[in-house]
Amino acid sequence: MAALRFRTELPRPGGLPAITHGTRVVAMGSCFADRIGGLLAGAKIPALVNPLGLAFNPISLCRLLDAGLGTAPLMPWQWAAHSGLWHSFDLHSRFSDPDPAAAQARLDEALGMLAAWLPRTDVLILTFGTAVTHRLLPAEAVVNNCHTYPAAAFRTALHDPAALYSQMRETLGRLHALRPELQVMLSVSPVRYLREGMQQNSLSKAVLRVLCHQLCEADPRICYFPAWELMMDDLRDYRYYQDDLIHPSDAAVRYIWEYVAEACFPPDTRALIARWERVQRDLAHRPMHPDPERHRAFLLQVQAQLLELHPLLGCEAELAEVAARLAGP
Repeated sequence: MAALRFRTELPRPGGLPAITHGTRVVAMGSCFADRIGGLLAGAKIPALVNPLGLAFNPISLCRLLDAGLGTAPLMPWQWAAHSGLWHSFDLHSRFSDPDPAAAQARLDEALGMLAAWLPRTDVLILTFGTAVTHRLLPAEAVVNNCHTYPAAAFRTALHDPAALYSQMRETLGRLHALRPELQVMLSVSPVRYLREGMQQNSLSKAVLRVLCHQLCEADPRICYFPAWELMMDDLRDYRYYQDDLIHPSDAAVRYIWEYVAEACFPPDTRALIARWERVQRDLAHRPMHPDPERHRAFLLQVQAQLLELHPLLGCEAELAEVAARLAGP
């Protein structure tokens, strides 16, 4: 009698870039890029994560990358006032500010950081969220963020798939002209965009998946990581969503992260990350009724582990934290 199976396990993807603690990674795109990029940074892998904020559609993501390259400016009508704040339709609301000069200064700093990273980036992770774009009327310019402007100010529609491919090829071509050895890892965000409706969301994700396939076929330096498939076909259960039933839960993100680790991290990198995670757990430990001497001995042990890891990972902040805890109040 055949054993019952309750899930479809995806094989570990091959052909993905090797990532070590010497690899410089830029992760940009939807909020899923934030989650994976944050885990990379938390593992002490040099990672710049969404320096210009979230970008949900490929057109806006290209515009941010081109701005970082200095090949195309952001929208000329950069800042617009609404509801007491100055906003950019190109940018996430984290750049919005009551003072347009302060908003511009924050943007200039972020652009400078991205411009400094791109020529030295080894792996670029791009996560596409939706192929549905909002065009600000009457100019019909694609926006990244609507900033609570009235819906009547925009025309919303599924973007032309051929235009998505053309724009992404142009931008990735400029990146590869700057850094020919750059490896690009694409993914489709597993976040469900239900404001568009379930049918439109399915259509949008299908367009994005085809876009990824076409880009990978066009250039061997571009590959695909199946985050969408892991969520839809492997986990495939509402238990793996947050309460909003839209965003993957922490357990789901961790599961997908483990696939990233097995596919991209060499064995010695995985071992080093495991050591670092054990030290992180020790750092987070706060005894409720500490014995002063035992707790001091525990902190000295953590300090010794950090000193061993410091030449490999750079643990200045953590060493300073332990030193402060040893000094006491």
